[in-house]
Amino acid sequence: MNRYQAAMNKCSLPDGFEERLHANILAEAGQVRTQKPYRPMTFICKAVLTVIIILMLTVTVSAAVITIPWDRIFINQFGSDETTAFVSKDAFQNVNVTSVCEDTSLTIRQTLGDTNTIYIILDMKLPESVPLAKAFEEADSNKSVFIESPEIWYYATGDISWEEIQGKSYEEAQAKLSSFRFPGGSLLSLSEEGYDASTNTITYLLGFTTDSSTKSLTDQPLTLLIGGMKLVKNDTETTIFSGPFLITFQPTYSAKSETVPIVDKDGNKKGQITISPFAFQAELRDCKYTSIDDFYRDIEFIYSDGTIRRPEATGGYGGGCSKPENSQLCTSVSIKFRFNNILDLDNMAGIQIGDYKAALK
Repeated sequence: MNRYQAAMNKCSLPDGFEERLHANILAEAGQVRTQKPYRPMTFICKAVLTVIIILMLTVTVSAAVITIPWDRIFINQFGSDETTAFVSKDAFQNVNVTSVCEDTSLTIRQTLGDTNTIYIILDMKLPESVPLAKAFEEADSNKSVFIESPEIWYYATGDISWEEIQGKSYEEAQAKLSSFRFPGGSLLSLSEEGYDASTNTITYLLGFTTDSSTKSLTDQPLTLLIGGMKLVKNDTETTIFSGPFLITFQPTYSAKSETVPIVDKDGNKKGQITISPFAFQAELRDCKYTSIDDFYRDIEFIYSDGTIRRPEATGGYGGGCSKPENSQLCTSVSIKFRFNNILDLDNMAGIQIGDYKAALK
């Protein structure tokens, strides 16, 4: 984020940029959003900020120009170069779906994702009676005070409406949706991306990765169950607003993850890797590793030109290591993490993990 801010504070616009940008906006008139004030607003070039918050990423594919109307939140997270645009062109979805839950409205603006990982830009517009601005002011001015973000979970269904969970607690709503959970492990992330005091709207960037082999993010509608928010002061919690809220949409992007076997030096299958432009998951059996940390340190990406690079995990990594009693070695080890940058799989030849390897198709 800081690197992006520094770069954008120095950027200058080429001749004719504004005219071309205006032309793109007119062409995409149905997708333009009005600018809302965010906290902070210093990380976008002011000349662009006065026009829109969406940057039209353009990428040339077989002499055709594709325009991708990325929200500035995705630009901050992943960058805006042509390689990023090309790699993510099949992963982008302009959603613009709103769910009204009594006096609170939820809007999913855009998503980036594949069959196992999704990033979501979510707006929560709360009623004027919710003292969100006051809570932010108190948390900003007092280091001992913080805001506890809403709990958010993901379900593979489009069959549950908000009216069916209205009046229930978050835990009761979870129980009603439990049969639609994605089986297996998952990675969750949430970051606050802005607050508009004039409309009492808070914006989040959400991330969800599932290692389910039986349910894909794109096979059916995806439902988000969202809880309330609390202000924590001197270990005392004060409810700012209560949930639960619910929003459902159908992911329609076409990007997919790829699953390939891990083999030893004799070609024997020892596990598998699932990889996409956004995330990495691996399981290895009968291995020499003593911990998940050793496993992570051995992972290397082999590119088509012979370049070898270590992956950079955003937000750390998760997984596990199974050990028999009185043994230091794992009988099996697993790991999952998301990347700091969008990965170009077309330029990758394979993955090396110590004495094991996996070839990409």
